[in-house]
Amino acid sequence: MRIKIFLFLYNLLLLSGLIAGGCLLIPLILTSSKRRQTFLYRLGIKPPSEMTGRSSKPIRKPVWVHALSVGEVLAAFPLVQALQTRFPKRPLILSASTQTGYRIAVQHFSDKVAAIVYFPYDLPFCVKKTGNRIDPALMIIIETDIWPNFLHFMQTRNVPVMLVNARISENALRTYQRFGFFTKLMFGAFTTVCIQSQADVSRFIRLGVERKRLELCGNIKFETQSINMSDLNIERFRQQLKIPAFDKIVVAGSTHPGEETIILNAWNRLKLAEWECGIQNAECGIGNVESGFPILNSQFRIPNSGTLLILVPRDPHRAVSVRQLCREAGLFAMTLKQWQKNVDSDSDEIPDILIVDTIGILKKLYAIAHIAFIGGSLVNCGGHNPLEAAAFAKPILFGPDMSDFALIRDKLIDAQAALQVSDADSLHNAFKKLLTDPSYGHKMGHNAYHILQENKGAIAKTVDAAVRCLLK
Repeated sequence: MRIKIFLFLYNLLLLSGLIAGGCLLIPLILTSSKRRQTFLYRLGIKPPSEMTGRSSKPIRKPVWVHALSVGEVLAAFPLVQALQTRFPKRPLILSASTQTGYRIAVQHFSDKVAAIVYFPYDLPFCVKKTGNRIDPALMIIIETDIWPNFLHFMQTRNVPVMLVNARISENALRTYQRFGFFTKLMFGAFTTVCIQSQADVSRFIRLGVERKRLELCGNIKFETQSINMSDLNIERFRQQLKIPAFDKIVVAGSTHPGEETIILNAWNRLKLAEWECGIQNAECGIGNVESGFPILNSQFRIPNSGTLLILVPRDPHRAVSVRQLCREAGLFAMTLKQWQKNVDSDSDEIPDILIVDTIGILKKLYAIAHIAFIGGSLVNCGGHNPLEAAAFAKPILFGPDMSDFALIRDKLIDAQAALQVSDADSLHNAFKKLLTDPSYGHKMGHNAYHILQENKGAIAKTVDAAVRCLLK
């Protein structure tokens, strides 16, 4: 009875919001290519087979793994591999909620799972349409994207549902506790919750989740798989991207708006310090502009001196605006596609900065980096997964906000595998230290890889929990 009241209030709120915002929602969908391209799929109108281009042959009682966006999709890779090994005759379906997450899933999983689908909107008819089509034997949700109507549908179909790699911060705990009755009902819909740490177990218990539903499994992101690349393969990857063999390469991965300005400020100071011409500030016109960058007059440009910065915006569509920021900083930048075209035209122009305007290659870029900066951390975005760089034994830098990876952050800092910076000054100093002292960076990278290896084991525990769910 309580769950029916909860769902009634929840759906009433959803309906009110749709009615109130309908006049804004339709133009938003029509003017946004991302939303327009995913809308019919997430409504459940277009079936999964149309999304993957696979045959319409029925997929019976699969294990359905859901990953919200890019980070969760990449974390799903070793989990999917382990599930395939444990359940060789059971088909697997992978879903994502965002277009970027879906494209990454297609790129990495198209030959590994039976279908790749979009997760439905949490409206009763959308959930029912997609849920009935897939008809899973087990539902696995990675970390987040918890929706009441979806969970209730799975309960009515007696489908066990797992929440894996679950964590909850103290701030999130306080927010959930304000809605304690509803939170307890929502988390009570999970058959099993696989928890990252003992502290998270304690917080879930404080939310009212039964201890018998909780399993301490660890963090599956420590199972990040490095790409098996020999030195020859790395060189081939360089050649494919047409990146020259610079002495030092810094990769800033998954950067967000506002973050590139700080990174470029620090990088510009580094390039100015490297400049061997010895021209005094008064002669070359170094000064500040409204953007806050130290720059050169337009007739001057800092010559490339063996270091390259590769910026990888979280949203590749921002590449053009990021290039404009580079121009304002007096730095010569090209997008990766422009650079590849430029090389084909036999131009001798070598940029100071490459801006990646495609998806799916960040992990490989960490393989050729000498330093890895983790984006989403100099602005309040919670950071991104530093273990992708640790898998290649790279020294790691990140900003003050790594709240989404707090446990990993603490382990890396404690092991002297990462440096946390706060602004352009400290980032510049970290760049300078690592670029001028290779042995220091090598030791940091070794420590990062060691942390990654010694914390593995979460995937095996999670798959064991999945076996028990299917047997219930």
